[in-house]
Amino acid sequence: MNAEAEAILEGKPQSMGDLIDWRVTQTPDTEAFRFPDADENWHSLTWQQTRQQVHELGAGLLSLGVGQQQRVAISSNTRIEWILIDLAINAIGAATTTVYPNTAPEDFQYIVGHSASKVLVAENAEQADKLDGGDTQVAAVVLIDGEGDGEHTLSWQQLIDRGKQLLADDPDCVTQARAGVDLDSLATLIYTSGTTGRPKGVELVQRNWIYVGFGADKLDIIQPDDLQYLWLPLSHVFGKCLIAIQLAIGFTSAVDGRVEKIVH
Repeated sequence: MNAEAEAILEGKPQSMGDLIDWRVTQTPDTEAFRFPDADENWHSLTWQQTRQQVHELGAGLLSLGVGQQQRVAISSNTRIEWILIDLAINAIGAATTTVYPNTAPEDFQYIVGHSASKVLVAENAEQADKLDGGDTQVAAVVLIDGEGDGEHTLSWQQLIDRGKQLLADDPDCVTQARAGVDLDSLATLIYTSGTTGRPKGVELVQRNWIYVGFGADKLDIIQPDDLQYLWLPLSHVFGKCLIAIQLAIGFTSAVDGRVEKIVH
């Protein structure tokens, strides 16, 4: 890495988990995200509230046995839950496997299996059902929308409840889980189809995201009082770049991945 890049990273957080903690120290009560519910009512989260939800979800993943740099796959359209669970994965030192929600079952099973993902976070049962018949190491499925059995399939709320219980017993479990994670630790696996053969997994480390975030800040083209409308796919590298940049600068994102809602 060249000297300019090293200078940008000097003194900065060492991971995405550290970055969200750092952001909370800077602007705890500033709006971080706004997002719609099923009834088209918009809600808002401050950075402090965002970290609380991230830690609850991260502790929930710990309760499922997810360890440092182990993979958790996400298959969902762009929505606030995608961002929260991705940050939660990194907050415990684990790594995210991104899966496009329009991935066909055969490739879906290959990506989840090849990445050795231990947990699948699926937007709904339709996404989760793509695992059927596949040879994977998935021990638990979390449904963003849908009901779980509380064991091998959990609802979103059941994951949160598990996390709250673990945090009540061990308030520092999330921070302790990522002890030793640094800029060279695995953060994300993004699979690209390439031009031939099976999808290829691209390994992205914490350094990649931290550099993108603070590199964009250094350009001084985005201000903390700007508002981002975030609808791009978060399964793609650019979507995650936008989250890293937001954490570094501190602006607000309105999150709604429903493309049909962009233009009426």
